[in-house]
Order: sequence, then C-alpha cells, then structure tokens
Amino acid sequence: MIDRASREQLATLLGELTAGNVSNDEFHAQLPRSNDLAVREIIEQAWLLCRELPEPKAEGRKKLLRDARAEVSRWTLFLESEREYEWPALPKWARILGFIPSVLTFGLFWAPYRWWFKRTGDAQVWPFIDEKQFQEARGKGGRR
Repeated sequence: MIDRASREQLATLLGELTAGNVSNDEFHAQLPRSNDLAVREIIEQAWLLCRELPEPKAEGRKKLLRDARAEVSRWTLFLESEREYEWPALPKWARILGFIPSVLTFGLFWAPYRWWFKRTGDAQVWPFIDEKQFQEARGKGGRR
C-alpha cells in the first residue's frame, strides 16, 4: 500500500535533513506515521543515519551528509516513485524480541535474516529491489 502523503512528507524531511535545515530532533518529531512499508523502512535507515550525525552547524556534519547524500537521494527517488516496497520486513515485535539475543550473540542472531535479505535483491540500490527498477525510476525522474 502506497501512502502518497507520508512518502511526500518523508521525502521533504530527508531533503531538509541533508540540507542541514533541521536538527535530528526536529527531523524525528516531524516523521510521518504510516502503514506504507517503504516509509517505515526508510525511516528506520534515516534513524540510523541521524545517530551518526552531529547537530546542524557542528563540525563534520557536512562531510557526513555529503557521504550519505547519494544514498538519501536514492531513498527519496524511491519515495517519489509508484513502486511498492518489495524487500522483506520484520514486524516491530520481532525486532524488539530479537534485541537481547542479538546483544548476547554480538549480532549473530540476525545472520539468517541478513542472508535472506541479501538474497532478495541488490542491496546496492536499496530500497529498489534491483538495478533495473532503479534505472527506470531515474529515467522517469520519480513522480515529479
């Protein structure tokens, strides 16, 4: 299910984040809530990105953003597309229940999931499932 309003809101927020116009806290406060798997999974990746980012105007933030810009651009392109999210997604309860075993096994608990995930598609073009989808979206320029 594509939630167009949430995808547009998230795409705008990602643009604001990479431009340095919003702080990490402001970004998190404005995130949409949605049942669209693409929105939920991209938010999770953005959350991981934000953990690494210092606050706006802090030294080193621009370099980190520059390094992440291609990836964030790909996320935005996917959000602007009419594609359904096709990657496997664990329900939230599974992620919560897996937290302690993951810590106790230094992440090895998730090895079967990572193997399954990587066999599903081309991780280099995530959230697109393969290079063909990515190139088609680039050719169309997303939705705009």
